[in-house]
Amino acid sequence: SGSGGIGKTTQLLNIVRMLLQGNRLDDSRVHIPVYIRVKDFNTKKITETVLYDVIAGYFNHEVNKRAIKEMFENSMETHCFLIMLDGLNELNNYMVRAQTALTHIINNISEMSKYENVHFIITLRNSKLNDMGETIDMVKELEDCEFCSLKIKGLTLEQKENYLQKRLGEDALAPETYLNDILTVPMLLRAFKEVYARDPQKAAALNTKYD
Repeated sequence: SGSGGIGKTTQLLNIVRMLLQGNRLDDSRVHIPVYIRVKDFNTKKITETVLYDVIAGYFNHEVNKRAIKEMFENSMETHCFLIMLDGLNELNNYMVRAQTALTHIINNISEMSKYENVHFIITLRNSKLNDMGETIDMVKELEDCEFCSLKIKGLTLEQKENYLQKRLGEDALAPETYLNDILTVPMLLRAFKEVYARDPQKAAALNTKYD
């Protein structure tokens, strides 16, 4: 988990790139990354086999849930599947209530996790999901799946200063102290750098990320 722009998606895509280049994680088996941007579900009809449907989409012929489960079982010794759900808190499907959609996803995770060679990484900005005025605690919903929870921290002030000095020069105008916490978020730090490159005075005078 981590705030917006902290680097959750970047970390996942780095893992995908690493695995596609042939690198292995913890054993000699081939690792197959399956990256899923959860907000893409918001414009699709979510079924009880939602995650199986995503995997089936990688095949050029019709594949059903049973065939995918057989693939997991028959590849135990040779392949690992790393399924990445990016942005679970962005689930807001207009065809199915969020609670129903989340239940389908969690049921699929629970079912697939029974296979020793199927693993999951889930990112979310916060643990709360709004469903028609009701609040769903996703961390609580995922308790039975036995996930290890990690939080991505922002950059240190030293890292922030080194970044700005390297890209803007040591004589660059320092940003307002109000921005110190905001600029520990990599995406916002890069945006500040871009503004500074166009107008140093304006960038140095910014007070909030909304400026």
